[in-house]
Amino acid sequence: MHNFKTSWLFPPVTRILSGLFIIIGLIGITSNVVVGICITLVGFAILLSRKGVLLDKNQNRLKSYTQVLFIKFGTWETLSPYTDISVLSFTEKTTLTSRSMVTSSSKKQVFRICLLTENHYQRLLLLQLEDEQAAQYEAEKLADLFGFKKRIFSPGRI
Repeated sequence: MHNFKTSWLFPPVTRILSGLFIIIGLIGITSNVVVGICITLVGFAILLSRKGVLLDKNQNRLKSYTQVLFIKFGTWETLSPYTDISVLSFTEKTTLTSRSMVTSSSKKQVFRICLLTENHYQRLLLLQLEDEQAAQYEAEKLADLFGFKKRIFSPGRI
């Protein structure tokens, strides 16, 4: 079974603030144990929550999950609708705006390895890398391992 952790459930700022929850919760344990433990658990839940995909080659199934405190929530589905694998190029842009309306933004190009249905209308993210060569190499490895055809993304193909 292969586990692909695709993204964090919460944005970076929220995950940073969860560290504050953890610290406040640990300090709060000295005055009220129950409340301190609850606040600490909420902080850890926010900090460690992820999204991902489990692929089970032996039973030909996949599970798109959300993980909270190491518990994966999701249902198993058959892997058969997905026949192809492809590397898709995206430009990610992050913009921060302060209360005084000063903005700061950054852009980066990322390469996502996705499973695709036969007509390429549905896709399922497995990995995201910042290096195109590494993404192509990983896609080739996964195609060989799971028996997918590595194709160029072409929606509507028959």
